[in-house]
Amino acid sequence: MRRFALLVAGLALLAGFAATVSGGATQATTRWVITDLGTLGGTDGHPSTINNNGQVVGQSGTNKKGENGYPLEHAFLWQNGKMIDLGTLGGKESSASDINDKGQIVGWAETKAKDRDGYPIVHAFLWQNGRMRDLGTLGGAGSSASAINEIGQIAGYAGVKRGAAHAVLWEQGRIRDLGRQHNADAPTDINNRGQVVLTGTCDCPGDDPSWTYLWENGKLTDLGDLPGTDSTWGESINEFGQIVGGSTKVNRGDVSHAFLWERGAIRTLGTLGGKESSAFDINDKGQIVGESALKRGATRAFLWQAGNMTNLGTIRARRSEAHALNERGQIVGIVTAAGYRPQSGEEWYSFRAVLWTLKP
Repeated sequence: MRRFALLVAGLALLAGFAATVSGGATQATTRWVITDLGTLGGTDGHPSTINNNGQVVGQSGTNKKGENGYPLEHAFLWQNGKMIDLGTLGGKESSASDINDKGQIVGWAETKAKDRDGYPIVHAFLWQNGRMRDLGTLGGAGSSASAINEIGQIAGYAGVKRGAAHAVLWEQGRIRDLGRQHNADAPTDINNRGQVVLTGTCDCPGDDPSWTYLWENGKLTDLGDLPGTDSTWGESINEFGQIVGGSTKVNRGDVSHAFLWERGAIRTLGTLGGKESSAFDINDKGQIVGESALKRGATRAFLWQAGNMTNLGTIRARRSEAHALNERGQIVGIVTAAGYRPQSGEEWYSFRAVLWTLKP
C-alpha cells in the first residue's frame, strides 16, 4: 500500500455526492460516492494513500503563506471526517507518503537547517502517537521516507557524505544502505515480506530512461519494459509481489501505459479509450487504481480488476486521478480543475483530495 488543490471559484465538492461511473473500457452501473476531504486551511489537497482503517495521509495547503506568496503545505492525517496537521521538523513544509494499519506515518519534512544555496534541508520522518521523529541520514544533508509496512520497516533514500543519495531501509531504529546502482535509486514501496520497489535512472548519453527493480535480500530483479517502450517506473507492490506502474518510450511523445508485473512477466493494463494510462497502487485482491486518458483527451481515475478497467468519474472537474486503495475497496485521489487569470494571462490548476466509496 502506498502511496502518488486550488479549487476553481465556486466549485463545491460535497460529501456524499454520488458520481455515476461510466465510459472508458467498460460500462458500469455501479455508483460511487465521492467525498471532498477538505484542506488544512489552504486550497489544495494531495492524498498519498489510505490504510485499511480508512485513514488517509498526504499533503495539504495551509492558511499560512511562504515567501513566494503561495500557501505553505503540511503533511496531514485525515480520519473520522477531520484533517489533522502533522507539523514539520522545525521548518515550514512537510508531506506524508504512507501510513500502515497501526497508524504509523512516514514522509519528509523541512528542518531548520539550510544548504549552501539557502534552501531548507528536508529529512525523513516517522510520525506516531502525535509525535514526529527525525529518521536522519547516511551522513549527507537530506533524506525522505516513501513507504512503511506493517512490521515497521521504512523504505526511502538518504544523503551520503559524498555523491548522490542512496536507497535505504530503516528498521529497528537503524538505517541500512541499499546501495546506489544508478543515478537516482528511489524506493517507492515496500511490502510485509521486505520486498522493495526501486526506480532509478541510468548514466546514458542524451536521454535518461528509467528502470524499475525489485529489491529482495540484496538481490535486484529488473522488471523490464513493455514492448515498444524503454523507460519504466514502479509505484506499488502488494503482498504477492505484484508490481504496478507506468512504462513509456522516451522522446516518442512520452506516452505512458499502465502495467502489471508478476512472476517475471510485464503486461499492459490498457486505457479508458485514450492513448495513455498510469497505475499507482495495487491491493492484495489484485485491484489496481490509476489514471487514464479518454478518447477525447480528458483524464479519469480508474479501477482495474479481473481484466476490466472502470472509469471512476469526477465532480465537475476536467480530470481525476486515483492514487491508492485499501483492502476494503476505498480509493483516494484528486480531482483537478482549471481556471484563467485575465490579469496575467496564466492558466492555473486546482487540486482537491477526494475519497471514492461504493454507494450502499
